[in-house]
Amino acid sequence: MEPVAWMIIFIYLAISRTLHTATAHALCNDTCQLPDCFCRYADRPSSHPLAATPQMVLVTYTGPITKETRAGISDIFPDRIRNPVHDCPMGVTLFAVAADTNDCAAHLLYVRGHEIALGGLTEQQTRNASAKTWLRDVKRQRHDLSNRSYIPESHIRGFRAPLLRPGGDEQFEAIYDHGFLYDSSLVAEPLSEDADISRPWPFTLDIPYDSMFRCQAGGKCPKHSYPAFWEVPATGLVTDWRSCAFIDNCLTTMRSSEDVFRWLYRNYRAHRDGNRAPMQINLRASTLRNKMAAEGLKMFVKVLANDAHNDTWVLTTQEALDWVRSPVALADIGHTGMWSCNEHRRYHSCYMDVNQRTKKTINTFRLYLDVDRIWYWQIIALVIGYIALKRYERVKYGND
Repeated sequence: MEPVAWMIIFIYLAISRTLHTATAHALCNDTCQLPDCFCRYADRPSSHPLAATPQMVLVTYTGPITKETRAGISDIFPDRIRNPVHDCPMGVTLFAVAADTNDCAAHLLYVRGHEIALGGLTEQQTRNASAKTWLRDVKRQRHDLSNRSYIPESHIRGFRAPLLRPGGDEQFEAIYDHGFLYDSSLVAEPLSEDADISRPWPFTLDIPYDSMFRCQAGGKCPKHSYPAFWEVPATGLVTDWRSCAFIDNCLTTMRSSEDVFRWLYRNYRAHRDGNRAPMQINLRASTLRNKMAAEGLKMFVKVLANDAHNDTWVLTTQEALDWVRSPVALADIGHTGMWSCNEHRRYHSCYMDVNQRTKKTINTFRLYLDVDRIWYWQIIALVIGYIALKRYERVKYGND
């Protein structure tokens, strides 16, 4: 092809991108309003002063939820370590791979107040998967996770692609059509611990996807618009000018739990002294098995719980989006129901054991009567009693 032709194509693409960007910014400025639209991810979603903006810390786990997962999360986040104002336990978001998740462990974490989200399909399932496959498998896995772990399907509202490798518009159309609230598969990689570097806030996909966020190798980013659907970027933590979406990828230069603590705290200060975008600490099973990482994270969580950090909350992703969609000034949080822990999550008695033959963890849910609906069982008992009485009378007097 002639050089002139290449130049014409280049100019056409440049002009098209410029017009596309200008249109997107115009849409952002004119029609995008909270609570269902927010596209300026570099800005805070509220007009409150920076000092009146709470610093949110989102700890997430991605992978199968096992007995060991529950033990590790419970060890790092015991009930006695609490958020300020409402004195509620700190919350974690667990993106569960449904097929390999222990039902009882997931249920107990949910009842404790943590968020259970869907951790996507397996890597083999998502590679080159069609929209039909995504629709079918997302629906099935969400339904199975809900039924097996006694978690209301309406509470499973978040999604993360396996290995943070999104499946393009096929994935986003599936989770959008199935009523999910948000995705957390796109990676943002700040390159410095400097507080002047803006960290992204959650944003909606009302306007086309922005190239600031990266799709991991092998992943496909969305190209279409998804109104009122939130993206909570997996924002990496920075060390030595390198960003890691999962914290265990950045541990190679650290020699002790104190090193891990100091690194986490430096990143926390960069968020808190910057634009106060939510800080993300993304874990995997390998992180919880790493004693140095787990101890460093425990030290960090304990420091956040002291009075010197009473502007900081460790929250689930859904709780963070509650604030982003309806921002409340720091001083007013105590006067609202924001981040209170009054929600009653129904407990189904279960226990975990080990199959002595296969050495695999098994779980069992015990049958129980729902005390909130005891009248239902009373009516059934009365009907059965009435039928039995009538049958007895027919037999008795019929024989006479």
